[in-house]
Amino acid sequence: MQFKQRFIHTFKENLYKDTWFINSVDDSWYQQSIQFNLYYQPPYIWTAMLGYLSKRAIPGVEIVQDNYYARTVLLHNSTSGKPVKGWLQVKESTESNSLLIEMSSSLIPEWNTIIQKLRHLFDLEVNPEIINKTLNEDWVTKGLRVPGAFNGFELGVRAILGQQITVKAATTISGRLVHALGTPFKTKITGLDTLFPIPEKFVCLAHGDIPISDVLGPLGVTGRRSNTIAALAEALVIGEIQLNPIVQGVESILPFARHTAQMETAEVEMKQLLAIKGIGNWTAQYIGMRALGYTDSFLETDIGIKNAMPNYTTPKSRLAAAEKWHPLRSYAVVNLWNTLN
Repeated sequence: MQFKQRFIHTFKENLYKDTWFINSVDDSWYQQSIQFNLYYQPPYIWTAMLGYLSKRAIPGVEIVQDNYYARTVLLHNSTSGKPVKGWLQVKESTESNSLLIEMSSSLIPEWNTIIQKLRHLFDLEVNPEIINKTLNEDWVTKGLRVPGAFNGFELGVRAILGQQITVKAATTISGRLVHALGTPFKTKITGLDTLFPIPEKFVCLAHGDIPISDVLGPLGVTGRRSNTIAALAEALVIGEIQLNPIVQGVESILPFARHTAQMETAEVEMKQLLAIKGIGNWTAQYIGMRALGYTDSFLETDIGIKNAMPNYTTPKSRLAAAEKWHPLRSYAVVNLWNTLN
């Protein structure tokens, strides 16, 4: 408890200093940009990836239009710990089996981190032949990938907001939350104007004089979900959980030692998520699949999976049917969702 109190005090002292640092960078760094390619092994269905991300794009932070994905970025410099902000956009380059990335020059100091996050977000590491061999079903579409997450905390908040409501409703609420608590940020891309609020902000709200439910309630966030978001943020800040990619793609014949070890580490993190009040199995599996890169999540209670498996009328029967898809059940989920489109 003393550690948490010291953290809150220290964060409040530095909050405005960090904000000043963010705004003091030469604006030209945000207007200038660089381009580079990230390669993948085909087939790769870019339109399916965009379609999924489009429905869940957080207003102000992400946008999908004209066959590209774009977002604002807030990171902390790996050396100085100072905030680094910028924007990026991603298009497909079919001639070279790659994605063409344009990003603001302000993000150059975190170049390697950006590349890792993008390769995870768009699932570029996987060998598609392994998917085809493991999921030998007629409903599998070659080239589908599992959408990852650029920011694990952002994805976790979005998953909590989406519990038991429609995707559209959750997107609307996430937009309200971002514009209420996020940091305004001007980019050259219309519609990108906000940085997602950092977890420390939710921790401060949770330990403030006003209940966090009173702050988030007017935005459409229930009291229970408000408390769950705060608990997730606090667990992340004090190091009880981590929401970075753990499983680094599937590269060769399964199973193999490296992949198995990574999967076991991800499973430990998912158990830690389950210890947070308000996070159940669906949310933990979903966060595991998208934020941690866990390849074996299965969402047997998901309404989409239920509709895609009409011959299996109970969650237990759907889970049993999915046994043969180990260790790539996350790819089975994506393919089953795709049959509903």
